[in-house]
Amino acid sequence: MKHFRKRAETIEVFDQTSRQGAVAVVVLLAILVIFSLGLTMLQTTLKERERTLQFEQRQQSAWIAAAGIEHAVYQLRTNPAYTGEIWKLSEDELVGKYSGQVEIQIADNADNRGKSVTVIADYPNDLQHRIRTRREIIVDVGAPTNN
Repeated sequence: MKHFRKRAETIEVFDQTSRQGAVAVVVLLAILVIFSLGLTMLQTTLKERERTLQFEQRQQSAWIAAAGIEHAVYQLRTNPAYTGEIWKLSEDELVGKYSGQVEIQIADNADNRGKSVTVIADYPNDLQHRIRTRREIIVDVGAPTNN
């Protein structure tokens, strides 16, 4: 009988050890799954942040282009000899992290009715990250006004 009792104790110890090993494997797998989910969420967040930044830069470039159009129209109405200019906009003027640039080009319209205004806005103003917005309009240049 003694012999049988020792064997039963050995089997009981073996069962307890194998359960602990199984629990450790399950815990490690759970940690791996949670870690993978965390990395996926981090990647998604970083991509969304990049998309948001690009959207913000596209909007800023469009707003700068619109301001350039308004400026060119005003200049042409007050001075028909206006030929355009390049605006350099600092970070402080744009209330942001980046500087920008607006190039205004004025040309005679093909049908001799007014002036063709082309505005090219770059934001941010660096070659690697810039977003370029181009706007063109025809402005009827009448007699100069002093508004």
